[in-house]
Amino acid sequence: IPKDGAPEAATAFLFNLRHPVDRMISWYHYEHPKSCLHNTATRIACHSAIAIEEEPENETALFYKTCFPNQHDFAAAFKSNGTSVLERMCISLAHHVVTGNAGQHYGKNGEHIKPIQGFKHITFNMRYYVTRTLANFPDKDVLVIRTESMWDDLKDLDLKLGGYGIFGQREGYKDSHGSETYKQEKDVLSGEEYSTLCCALQEEMDMYRQLVMRAVNLDEEDKYATIANTAERCGFPSWDNMLQQCTIQEHLIDGTRHIDSAVSLSPTLQLNNITFVRVGRAGHDELRVILSEFCRSNVHFFMEECEGARDSTLGDFVTGYVYAEDALPTRDVFEYTDAYLYNLGHPVDHFLSWYSFESPRACVEGHEDRLACKTAQEIEDHPIGNAALFFKKCFSTEDSLSEAFYHQRARVVDKACSKLARKVIDGQVFDIGFKHVSNNIRSYTKRTTDVFPKKKVLVVRTESMWD
Repeated sequence: IPKDGAPEAATAFLFNLRHPVDRMISWYHYEHPKSCLHNTATRIACHSAIAIEEEPENETALFYKTCFPNQHDFAAAFKSNGTSVLERMCISLAHHVVTGNAGQHYGKNGEHIKPIQGFKHITFNMRYYVTRTLANFPDKDVLVIRTESMWDDLKDLDLKLGGYGIFGQREGYKDSHGSETYKQEKDVLSGEEYSTLCCALQEEMDMYRQLVMRAVNLDEEDKYATIANTAERCGFPSWDNMLQQCTIQEHLIDGTRHIDSAVSLSPTLQLNNITFVRVGRAGHDELRVILSEFCRSNVHFFMEECEGARDSTLGDFVTGYVYAEDALPTRDVFEYTDAYLYNLGHPVDHFLSWYSFESPRACVEGHEDRLACKTAQEIEDHPIGNAALFFKKCFSTEDSLSEAFYHQRARVVDKACSKLARKVIDGQVFDIGFKHVSNNIRSYTKRTTDVFPKKKVLVVRTESMWD
């Protein structure tokens, strides 16, 4: 991740781009343990082999040895629903791979740690870099160097920047990382298998297209030619046709999904995986308990307390959850999901529930682990902090809280109270005592639907939860 304000200082981002499927195939062979020929410590494939040897049951072993020892098995995963637990686990892992979510590690506070061996280059995909650059600075220019025409692009860009398009002895240089020695790379995918991976990588394909179309160093003719060639490489006459055919293929697979339940009615929603977005103080605990009893038992989705029962069809679709803890970003491993399920309560009821739940007045002796008691301790430790100002000096009751928004009072302390109240309402206060109000609906959409706007949204309203 760029440090020291580098992205902010940049006037443009230069991306090196390769056809997403070719890049995936290259990753597969590059990090496959079979590509470790001489146990070279510096070769990344040997890191995968060592990881499997040290921990035969880890995710690297599951992927390369059990599920997908060759690339044909990997491609086939996207045209199957699986009938056994192992098959469904492999299919889920395959989808995690194409979305850059396989092999993820997270600390106890939700911070991202580097991926485990075997998934490094596929985790750090185009979306990974775009979310850390262009997503934060959308007005920056984009430059691209396409792997398929690297030296033409380099020379052209050098000329446009005022150079001579000359690279001396380095011109024509290629670093294959020893790929010519990979035995399994000679086993080429069929056209149908390649097309299948194009459809599986639709989000990366779309990111590729967006970067190409935004590139200021390519003319319009070159951009459209690149997009057309990318679709043709996938076996489709045009980009639009690819989108259409991939959508049809996806629906055909989803339509044959096996649902293990007592009664199977004709479904009106074609979904495979639902991520539960737990909005605090809006009935989330009740819904969490209900869903955790019936959720799909699958370790790759990190579902808490998943008992894997089958009494609820809905529960069978719930494969993960998102829950903000202390206003820190939570796991982003749920990119592979069809829909986000939010539990929603009336915003005012949510606000008042937070106030009564975390107010120090709700602290009961003998229950020091409650948030209200943590607020009381925070006030004692920091008598001039936000919690002390808010709950003691400004708004000791709900009535006094509502007054902050009716008029701007003259005294300095009242102005400070009004300012703090507005920050609290906006979810901008992250101190102890403000957990469930800072983790508001907006904070969750920033991590889910804002990042993946094409995902479907499902809601369970607190006021009519069982309906």
